[in-house]
Amino acid sequence: MAIFRTQRPDGLGGWDAAKIAPSDLKVFGYTEPAPYVLSGGRVVCPFRNYSGSLYASESGDDGRTWSAPVKTTFPDSLARHASGRLPDGQYFLIKKLIGKTSGQINTHHRAEP
Repeated sequence: MAIFRTQRPDGLGGWDAAKIAPSDLKVFGYTEPAPYVLSGGRVVCPFRNYSGSLYASESGDDGRTWSAPVKTTFPDSLARHASGRLPDGQYFLIKKLIGKTSGQINTHHRAEP
């Protein structure tokens, strides 16, 4: 699989693909990345998948290369999620609760260690 990136602030061009090599494509299938940047510049990219847990890859070179995705401690409901960094430096993850009906979400947030 691949993630596309650009260094252009307007996002209107300069796109290239960076390969990410998951161990089992059957687990990943269709994924939706939700990348965010740590204070030191590393990029973390969680992916939804079919395993029941979010997986994440990291890049230390502005997204040119990525680590193989690893299983995180966050459960995955197979619904779209969002992650990012707030202006105060905390990180957030918003996702649907597993086994719950629509309208119920779970949020996590923490400061960088």
